Amino acid sequence: MPLIEAIREILRAVYHVMIIHHSAVSLPEDDEEESVDETNMPELVGGTSVILNDQRVKDLYKAVPRQVSVGYNYELVYATHRDGFSLLNLYGKMAEFPESPVWLLIRDNHRCVFGAYLSESIKESKNFYGSGYTFLFSWHPHFRHFHWQGDNDFYMNGQRDYFSVGSGDGQFGLWLDGDLYRGRSQECKTFRNPVLTKEEDFCIVDLEVWRFSDNVEDFCIASLMTCTSDVRGSKDEDEAGTMSPSYLFYHPPITKSLY
Repeated sequence: MPLIEAIREILRAVYHVMIIHHSAVSLPEDDEEESVDETNMPELVGGTSVILNDQRVKDLYKAVPRQVSVGYNYELVYATHRDGFSLLNLYGKMAEFPESPVWLLIRDNHRCVFGAYLSESIKESKNFYGSGYTFLFSWHPHFRHFHWQGDNDFYMNGQRDYFSVGSGDGQFGLWLDGDLYRGRSQECKTFRNPVLTKEEDFCIVDLEVWRFSDNVEDFCIASLMTCTSDVRGSKDEDEAGTMSPSYLFYHPPITKSLY
């Protein structure tokens, strides 16, 4: 066990350095057109999406800097069609990845799709948190994204009965209630965004949260855990004598925001 923990700590430290090295990037312009390298497109892993399609994945991929988007897959962490409609349940699921940036995607009763890139995980918080790399986006009527404008630092706020992205003067860029049923989108100072859907008030039909999963990290961890199986011996075997999957597929959390 001490050897396994030491390997995990080394991997976390190496990954931390990698993220810091790639974090000095510039924000993309909202109207910037970028070509998409089809060979580096992220894969959707961990579940099936009822919101994303190939074009929407491309749009999201283009919205973040290439230096940190290449090499990451999108892993489904929470989906209302699978995990139910509960903000507290969402907080619980996201606790496994406390600092991982995520995509928050919503489809509403107006048949609009919109959401946010969150520079940190969705979590319960006493105050606003996050960074200026958080942004809102919408496909209504076509794909646009709205970056931080520097007027305030009200990026995200996770209370027990609501979660919000962007705020100012009583307005929320995106606000979700504790049942993940009702929501609201308004113009707000943080992003100077328009309403993201057809009307300010909406009902959530589907909600999905996708984290950035480093496929290189996953491969290295699985390989190292397998190579050390002989050292662990029988202590880490289950009753059937097979190796515990928790070691073979251990995923240390991203220890620093991608930005």
